[in-house]
Amino acid sequence: MTRLLRLPAVPESLHEGWLWALIGSGIGGAVAAVMVAVLIPTPYRAEATLVVVGPAPTRELQLTYVDLALAPGVVERASAITGVAPARIRDDVRVVPAPQSLLIRVFATSKRQGDATAMANAIARSLPAYLQDTGLDNTQSLRLARTASTADPVALPLGASAAFGALAGLALCWVTIRLRPNSQSPDPHFESNLSRTTLAPHSLSDDSDDTHVKTAPVGPVDL
Repeated sequence: MTRLLRLPAVPESLHEGWLWALIGSGIGGAVAAVMVAVLIPTPYRAEATLVVVGPAPTRELQLTYVDLALAPGVVERASAITGVAPARIRDDVRVVPAPQSLLIRVFATSKRQGDATAMANAIARSLPAYLQDTGLDNTQSLRLARTASTADPVALPLGASAAFGALAGLALCWVTIRLRPNSQSPDPHFESNLSRTTLAPHSLSDDSDDTHVKTAPVGPVDL
């Protein structure tokens, strides 16, 4: 007597677990990114403005002054005024030409409000002085238009941070799924015939498997 052993069925919704893992990873990444953005110190940004004047102000002259705004001589002057290291000034200050005008905008960003204001004003004052001292602007065509009175806090884009965190969580979960060894789920209706178990004991009277040997009684042997 034999009995068929049925293998346990694999849930057909196994793939839904990975779907929920992806969704959870995206939500978790978004929440984590927003929390980090909220907890980090708020940076401050200050802006000072220069203007190109003179008998023949041109766009080319404006762009030349923008390129010279963070020259070593300018940065060293600004460092002497503010007490901020030159390397930090080069990293935290950005000078750009204003579109459709001859204005030059000097932006400084720092975690300390006073440092942002000081760096923006120092670069805006040091650049014209440097140009005049080096003879690059004898006509004084670059002048200070507006100084930075205070630095404003920079609003962090929480929406962009959440989106980035969600994408990072989804990417991490997807990579984990892809690196997981592939395995095929067995058919839940598959019955294994390889695991047949014989419940009846083997009978010695089975003529098909047993060999019967007949023996005759042994009598006296004549010598």
